[in-house]
Amino acid sequence: AADHYASANQSPFPPPGFSSSFRSNADKHVPFDYHHISDAQRDGNPKLSALRPTVDPIILNTTTQNPHELIKVQKGIHGDTHELLQHLHTCIRIGRLNRVEAIIQRLAERSKPDAPELVHAHTAYLEEHLRMLASEGGNETTKGKQTLKAMQKWFETEVRNKGVEVDSKLLVVMIRGAIRGMDGDKRDRAIRRYVQWAESLGEEMHNDVLESEDYDDNEFTILGRVASDFYSEEQMQELQQEFAETKPPVHGYHAPTDPLDLETLPEVNATDQKGGGLHRVKRAMESYFSKPPLPATAPLEEQRERAYERQKLVEETSVDIAIDHWRQADDELKKLGINTNMQTKPMGALMWQWYAELLPMLEKELEEVKKMLSAPDQRREDDRYSYGPLLELLPLQKVAATTILWVVSRVARGKEWDSKNYEQDMKLNMLTVGLGKQLEQECAMELSKQKVRSIQATTRAARKAKRDLLKRVSQSGPRGLTASDKAKLLDTDLLHQVTWPFTHKVKLGALLIQKLIEAASLPVTREHPRTREKVTQMQPAFLHRSKYVNGKKLGVVMPNPALTKKMESEPLGSLIAKRMPMIVEPKPWSGWSEGGYLHYPNPILRLPQGDKSGKDYFIAADAKGDMGQVYAGLTALSKVPWKVHKDVFKVQLEAWNTGEEIANFAPANPQYDLPPEPEDRSDVNAKRNWLSRLQDIQNRRAGLHSQRCFQNFQLEIARTVVNETLYFPHNMDFRGRAYPIPPYLNHMGADNVRGLLVFAEGKPLGETGLRWLKIHLATVFGYDKASMDERVKFTEEHLDDIYDAARNPLGGKRWWLESEDAWQTLAACFELTKALDSPDPTKFLSTIPIQQDGTCNGLQHYAALGGDVAGARQVNLEPGDRPADVYTAVAEAVKKQVHEDALAGNKIAKELDGRLTRKCVKQPVMTNVYGVTFFGAKEQVERQLAVLFPEKEGRLRRDEDIVS
Repeated sequence: AADHYASANQSPFPPPGFSSSFRSNADKHVPFDYHHISDAQRDGNPKLSALRPTVDPIILNTTTQNPHELIKVQKGIHGDTHELLQHLHTCIRIGRLNRVEAIIQRLAERSKPDAPELVHAHTAYLEEHLRMLASEGGNETTKGKQTLKAMQKWFETEVRNKGVEVDSKLLVVMIRGAIRGMDGDKRDRAIRRYVQWAESLGEEMHNDVLESEDYDDNEFTILGRVASDFYSEEQMQELQQEFAETKPPVHGYHAPTDPLDLETLPEVNATDQKGGGLHRVKRAMESYFSKPPLPATAPLEEQRERAYERQKLVEETSVDIAIDHWRQADDELKKLGINTNMQTKPMGALMWQWYAELLPMLEKELEEVKKMLSAPDQRREDDRYSYGPLLELLPLQKVAATTILWVVSRVARGKEWDSKNYEQDMKLNMLTVGLGKQLEQECAMELSKQKVRSIQATTRAARKAKRDLLKRVSQSGPRGLTASDKAKLLDTDLLHQVTWPFTHKVKLGALLIQKLIEAASLPVTREHPRTREKVTQMQPAFLHRSKYVNGKKLGVVMPNPALTKKMESEPLGSLIAKRMPMIVEPKPWSGWSEGGYLHYPNPILRLPQGDKSGKDYFIAADAKGDMGQVYAGLTALSKVPWKVHKDVFKVQLEAWNTGEEIANFAPANPQYDLPPEPEDRSDVNAKRNWLSRLQDIQNRRAGLHSQRCFQNFQLEIARTVVNETLYFPHNMDFRGRAYPIPPYLNHMGADNVRGLLVFAEGKPLGETGLRWLKIHLATVFGYDKASMDERVKFTEEHLDDIYDAARNPLGGKRWWLESEDAWQTLAACFELTKALDSPDPTKFLSTIPIQQDGTCNGLQHYAALGGDVAGARQVNLEPGDRPADVYTAVAEAVKKQVHEDALAGNKIAKELDGRLTRKCVKQPVMTNVYGVTFFGAKEQVERQLAVLFPEKEGRLRRDEDIVS
């Protein structure tokens, strides 16, 4: 099969370690062509062999970089260039333009006129004036005219007169300002002046100004009419095409069809669980109902706009859900007349009390910050100058709630590996940095919501971006960058640099944690040692302490033992609203956090904890222009529309509400026969084994309960979106593998979710499609080791069972429940019966995904790179009538070795002989090529043997030779 994808231009270089013995192998499957190599090279030193480099490696040279020059304190402004840029953007967003002007002047004193950071600062400042001009009514109001006058004055005095090197974006801002703030001949003269200036700076600059996607449709129309004589003939043709596309077709929304009546649809039986996780899921789902979709008779454009409004609501509700939950818990106690100092007060009400105490403290701190920033001291250094502008960015209600959620979640998440108890201390530096990052993320979301031009606007910018993307990905290699591309990358790099400075994040996080320590308290009841009375007093919920670790002093935050005890009995649910499936097309990926959800930024890479270089390498690769195809691939995956299979959902809902163990649904009340207590209570070993078996049963019950709680979430979400068209934004892990971001409901989940999701847009089956549908049904049933023809025959022989499954899933023969992936089998049964019952099955519109799995991809890479014919055959890199299975091959080898040990008299081997399965070896084989350790592989085998021999788990674990 690999031969069909062989490169047309084969490499003239041999593989590493090329030798005569390798050369004599004339196998056609070896993926190297070395016929052009001379005999001298072939028989020479193997070290001369090398893989041919395809692209230049990305090297981040940090060893020779000089530290950025610090600018001394003046008017409360200090730091390096990157920190000043961050201050500038922050002050723009909170409206402190006088401070912005001071920052630009400080930058101008230290930078050359052509410095990109100076041009970037001027552009950002003038863009804010342009935004104000639009909001103030342009030339129709006195305030709008004053804003335009200030904008032009700054451009003339601070940019032009001081010789600052302008770029295309700066000129576009001034042209847009002239269009919005002037009219008549005065406006036309201003536009032509800026266009002539661009023409004098070169053809590329001229074209970038004329064709910028920053113009909206109205601005572009005015520019085209005023500056028509500046356009070439080719540009005029494109201009006419733009005008013709003023009313583009509606993209990014598919109207739902055949909706179910949610009022008559049964509710999902809730699973009893601690904490408020299910409540939060339902609360998040309410956003879908607060603004219901418009009826199908409404214009499609209006339906689409409503969908974007609903999507925005879903992404915004996460912190609000937490605050409402706390307030509700506290209100319920007050209605019952319960004393707020009772130790039995639930966590929700307790966190509301902390929130009510913390908010006034932050309001008072914000007042002090505003006083200091309004009249900065020329020489004084104060931390408020650093964290003050950041504190003004977000609503204090959200800051207070995020602080509480972050600290409590760190307590809830950190458990000691040996005792499984909550840790008694948290590193202060980790808390402060993490909280600062969390607030920065919330701030980015708020900024996204405040953008004047939303992503869903169907303007010429969106159409031009789409054409540019198609043109970019059609190129085979790294593309040549135009001046406009370079300007965008430079601007992106500067914006990447102006993320919150590390020191400012730490100072803000430290302030908030200090305030929380002062505000948070909880009632603790103890027995008086002398009087034996119950005494209740309020104690701090968190304490700040210092300890020494490896000779270094370390600050830690310690939760009150009473708090950890309360959390063990009442765990907290997580915030999930930000990670729901989308009901509109996700944003196309175009940068590190530019893509996916509309208002909530997500990084494009999922990096391991502590990875500090992954993002830098990604930014460097993007700067080279190498990420176009990656962006296009992730965007294409994210834009695939999905929907809930209504027939499968109704069966799942009915099966769930029975509480029985059906398919992979965990039972509501699992029944286990408890082992009898040993008669001889003095036998320590017998009692230990009995307790171990009891603990094992308890662990199984807990595991099934956890599984049912998770499936409860999935069904609740599916019920809410059963009539919606869904989208799953994707990003990548550090290996480059793409995954959907929503964790609860996605097409890469367990069998119940995969069977529940189908494509929203169907395609005619055709002759081959009908055959593949039959193959798919046999595959998900578990008949996947047979040939393709045998699988088709298997399906055709079970048509009666398939029709019975589709017509009476739970009341019939239940043949589909005998399959390996039961819910996917049921979905295939529904699809196949509908196709066969249609007038022409080949024209039936099918929506079911036909999935094919790879065979141990890691071993496939090794077999291909090494030219390993036997290995390639085992992992299906060679054509064959039926699929090979490397896991079965390894299992057979293990069975043979265990059988030999059994013949040699090993007692454990005798018990294992003949009972080992393919599953016992699958995980170690799969993870072997990804760096699993010997100890880790041994634990994987232990878990599988514990499933086969639950009553002998302890003895198997003690026999190291057999497990190893």
